[in-house]
Formats: sequence, C-alpha cells, structure tokens
Amino acid sequence: MAIRPPSKDELAAIARHYGMNLTEKDLGSFEPLVAGLLSSYEAVEDLYAASAPPPPAGRSWTQPEPAQNPLGQHRPRARPRSEARPERSAATAAAASAPPRPRAAAGPKIREQPAAIERPTGP
Repeated sequence: MAIRPPSKDELAAIARHYGMNLTEKDLGSFEPLVAGLLSSYEAVEDLYAASAPPPPAGRSWTQPEPAQNPLGQHRPRARPRSEARPERSAATAAAASAPPRPRAAAGPKIREQPAAIERPTGP
C-alpha cells in the first residue's frame, strides 16, 4: 500500500490534535473508513504503473560534491546540456542565431469614445 493506514492509537492522537473527543466506538468506526480512503491511493499507483512511460534512456546524473552542496540537500544534479544532448542540427542552430522576427500588429484600433451627452438643465 502506498500509505500505511493509521492504527487506532494513531487515529486517537490525530483526533486529539484536532480537538476531537472520539470514543473507542468512534475510533473503531473510523479505522476501516480511513483504510478504505487510503486504499484509493494504491489504486491510483497501480493505474499509473500500468500506463507510465518507460524512463528515458541515456539520462545521467551525479551526486554533488560536499563543497557544492553546503546545505546538504542531496539533490541529484543533471549533467550540463552540452553533455546530455547531441549537437544541434544546422537548421536549429541557424534558427537560434537568426534575428528576432518583427511583432505582429496589436489588433484593430479602438475608436474614441463619444463625448458625454450633456443633459439639459432647468425646468
């Protein structure tokens, strides 16, 4: 199971944390409900495992050196793009170095609003 259902004692601790006073009978009725709700996560995991694409081949990563990881985050670091990807094709390289295209017009101009209508004053 993706998530272990809490025991009766753990449910009681959770209830106390949120200010709920549950009896043993209440805890007994909540235990199967919580287990049933958490089992839906397992169903989602099974569905994903059946339809998940295979992991991409050729990806590599390195563990950062302690000097590069002063906070100790232990996050894998991807290799630089130059090592991870093949060279660009000539067409892609030419498109990347081409000057930017001019922007398109912003659309139709909004006409000016008519002046406010003056209301007659007096009787």
